[in-house]
Amino acid sequence: MAMIPPNQAGNLQRRIYAEILARQPAPPAPGLETEWAMLMLAGHDGIGHIDVFADDMQATEWYGHTRVQPAAAVQNSRSAIWTILRTEVRQHSSETQGLLGLADMLGPTPSAGGMISKVLLTIPDREAWTGEFMPFGVRPEGERFVDVIVKIEEPQYDGLLDLESLCLDVHRAAGFDVPRSWRLDIHGLRLLAIERFDRDHAGLPIPFESLLTVFSAGSRRIQGTADVTWPELGNMVGKISRLCNLDIRLAQETLPK
Repeated sequence: MAMIPPNQAGNLQRRIYAEILARQPAPPAPGLETEWAMLMLAGHDGIGHIDVFADDMQATEWYGHTRVQPAAAVQNSRSAIWTILRTEVRQHSSETQGLLGLADMLGPTPSAGGMISKVLLTIPDREAWTGEFMPFGVRPEGERFVDVIVKIEEPQYDGLLDLESLCLDVHRAAGFDVPRSWRLDIHGLRLLAIERFDRDHAGLPIPFESLLTVFSAGSRRIQGTADVTWPELGNMVGKISRLCNLDIRLAQETLPK
């Protein structure tokens, strides 16, 4: 479920996927068939260690071919995409013309949940970011790149990205291990790009599993972070050593902080 965008009217990725599926010769029926089709469409290269494909042939093609494009292509997709995104994020309109453009430029990128719109992109690995990007998972030829989560501020969350960017700067100055970030205003759109934590220096995925997923696997009651109290969390962490190599005492001392 975490790999499928929530079924909400304003969810940007859900609308992009719906538009892609609507173009198919035989679009899936509403309900489970649509959810399954979305998972097959974009259930890989996301955040986490699980990839989902429709069949082995698609998986083999995905892992066996490096998606490299000329570095010049990094410069070609800047203006139009941010203008379309600004319109979509602000209006949540029922028009499909903008979504057609987004679907063509972004394609079926993996899902990234949360209360504000996000897209997963590859941007030039530079000190400053001016809006250039590649479709997610595509590697620019002859230039260093970095995979990022790009958060897009919506009108109802005015100032949120400035606050989050400030928090990142404060924690960075305090010596915490904080991912790189780029705060940008472009074409009337406020953006915050954050380097992905699940990639190594070569851009390869780092497999991981969240503690929340482990906890929810052991209890049907746990579906979200609000379903676990601090005392319960401490007790659960104490049992984690059966599943993974974890310094239990250190984890129990560190979590409440």
